[in-house]
Order: sequence, then structure tokens, then C-alpha cells
Amino acid sequence: MTRTTPARPVAVEAVFPELAAYRGRTTRLHPRPGRPGRHDSHVGGPMLWPIDEPWPVCREPHASETEGYAPKEIRAARAAGVWPRSRPWPGAGGPGEGGPTPFVGLAQFFGRDVPGLAAGPGGADLVQLFRCPRTHGRYLEREYLLRWRPAAQTERADRFLPAAPEVPLLRWEHELPEPCVVHPEEVDTYPWAEDDTLPAALIARIDAWDDAQTAAGGRYALNYQGALSIPPGWRVGGYPSWASTGPLDIA
Repeated sequence: MTRTTPARPVAVEAVFPELAAYRGRTTRLHPRPGRPGRHDSHVGGPMLWPIDEPWPVCREPHASETEGYAPKEIRAARAAGVWPRSRPWPGAGGPGEGGPTPFVGLAQFFGRDVPGLAAGPGGADLVQLFRCPRTHGRYLEREYLLRWRPAAQTERADRFLPAAPEVPLLRWEHELPEPCVVHPEEVDTYPWAEDDTLPAALIARIDAWDDAQTAAGGRYALNYQGALSIPPGWRVGGYPSWASTGPLDIA
């Protein structure tokens, strides 16, 4: 199924010619519910994981939890079109409490499928993304893991893990990924205009243009960040979007 990104409402480089020097490419994934296999690029599907390799676990200290959602009940509730019920989080010494916690597989992408996927260490062309189902620290931070692999070598493994370890509970219902196939599409992208992502004079011009759009069209008028810079949806490669935090220096 082909998915096409709509054209931008205005020609970006006609309004800001300087942005031509910053034009990049990103790959929109257009994930849609499906039944991907372990040899496919996907979101929420089975990982290409050799059976003799230990599944990754999070060993960092976890924040205390009070309740969560069981993966099997999440799937059943989704199939029935209802909201799953939460369950009390196991106490100290129970499954998943106070010890290593299996990571949840979120997605995997092969370089052969995703043009925007940069090569990993040693030229690895398969990347697998995981997230710890629990929170960390006072601000409920999340722990992620990237595993890079050479795709051809990994696909020659004798046997693969039939199913990932199931975590007892997830902190939030929406964090169990729905298996989705992807439909990659390359599109142009431009940097987020904040802090030092672009020259200060250009950012000032963009801000002035945004103000003029708002004055003419109200709060729902076009703006650079939302309509011209970063394409919407799931993406690989290109410039990052800073819609939540802004580009922060955390070094």
C-alpha cells in the first residue's frame, strides 16, 4: 500500500531561500496494522533474534509503580474495542520488581527497506529498538536500547527466538506496540528553528513570518515548525523534531 505525503502548503525555499542549504531527506514509515515477520522491517512485530542470544534486560534502578496493564489483557481489550483494566503492580520480590526487567521490542528496520537508515557500527544495516516497560528516576524517565546487527549474517542463524519474553505489566496501556507493516517514503525535511539549529538571523525571519501568519489567520494559521519543517508521522533519518522539549544541552 503506497502512502504519499501531501505537498507543503507553501514552497519552503521560495519563502526562505537560505533553507536550500539545509534541505535534508527523511524516510516516513507510514506504519499500518498488519502481520510482519521477523525478516521484515516493522513496528511492534517479532524481532530477528538468534535463539542462543540472551534477550536484553534493563538492570537500572526502577521507580516504584502502583499499577499497570498486562500485555495479554491489552491485546484482548483492543480486539474487543474496550479499555483494559489495570492491575496492582507486584510488590517487592514479585515478578518484575526489584530485579532485571526484560525490554519490550518496539521496532526493527533493515537498511534495504529504509533509505534514511544510516549504517551502524561496523556497517551494520539492521537496527532494533527496545524500551524498558518501567520508569526511572523522579521524572519518570524512559530507558531505550538500540541493537545494531549485520542483517545478512544474522539471517543465517540456525534458529530464532520464537517469541520475546513477556513482561508482567506495562506502565501504560498505549505502550504495547501494535504489530504494523511499514511503507517507507523519502521526503524533504528542514531543521527545527530554535536555539542554534539555524543561523540566528534566519530564525528571526522565520519567527517574524510565523507572527504575520498568526496575525492574518489566527491561532490555527500556518507556521514553520508545524507545516513546513519536519514532516509528520513516524520517520527515520533527517532532522529531529523538538516539539516537546526544545533542543537541550544535557552534557
